[in-house]
Formats: sequence, structure tokens, C-alpha cells
Amino acid sequence: EELALLMHAQSRHVRVAATGVGHHEHLEAGDTGLGHGGHLVDAWQQRLKASPGWTDLAAMHRHVATQMANPDRYHWGFEAAFAHDLAADVAGITTPTLVLTNSGEDLYAASQRAAVLRPDWAFAALQGGTHDILDEQPQAWAAAVATFILAAGA
Repeated sequence: EELALLMHAQSRHVRVAATGVGHHEHLEAGDTGLGHGGHLVDAWQQRLKASPGWTDLAAMHRHVATQMANPDRYHWGFEAAFAHDLAADVAGITTPTLVLTNSGEDLYAASQRAAVLRPDWAFAALQGGTHDILDEQPQAWAAAVATFILAAGA
């Protein structure tokens, strides 16, 4: 069987349809249980809260699918990033490095700290966005990386 999840990026409602069953159910955030599908709405709402203003529906679907596929460890990277003292690690890096961040990033302060710890590194901060800046501003992100690579190769 196949599950279809139809939602608008700003929606508080979802329509879930299972092919072959012919059953449509209207769900609200907070509906619980795998049989209900409320976990899908909750995952979608969590993603919207983490990335307000997102307009890339396909990227939202990819991220929610990843979250659903890894429910017990999806958050590990964020917990590690906030708990880890990166001072010793960045001191040992000898290759040219670009700290690329954006002002709306969850880890923006850590990026600024890395730039202070390593003033010899290149630093670029895009304006706005969320922790999904690559999906939100791909051209600006690519331009920052290209500028760094071209400068490092000169």
C-alpha cells in the first residue's frame, strides 16, 4: 500500500490517503497514534516551527521524511553541536577553511565563535534564513563557496 501526505507548507491540517483502502481522514496537529497518522502532523508542525517562512515544499517533505525515518536519533546532531566545546578541535585544523553561516541559523553564535577562535579562516554570513539555508538560498550559498575556493586557489 502507498501513503500520500498532502499539505501546504503553512497548513495546520493534513489529508492522508492510503491507496487501495479508499479511506481519507482529516487530521489536526496533536492527533495521536500511528493508526491515526497524528505523528505525521506533529512532525510537520515541528519542521514548520524550526524553519518559519519556508516556501520550498519539496525540501520540507524531504526533511520530514528523514525525521520520520530516524525518530530516535534525528536530534543527536543538534544536541552534540550545542554541547561540544569546539575550541580544541578548531585549533588543530590546518587546511584553509570557510566558516559559512547565516544570521538565522541555530548555530550562528557557534559560527561566530569559530571565526573569533580562528581569524585566519574565511568567514561568510548570509542574511536571514534558517538552519536550512542551503535549500533556502542555494545561489547565495554556492556563490560564497565559489568565492572561497577561487580565493584559496589563488
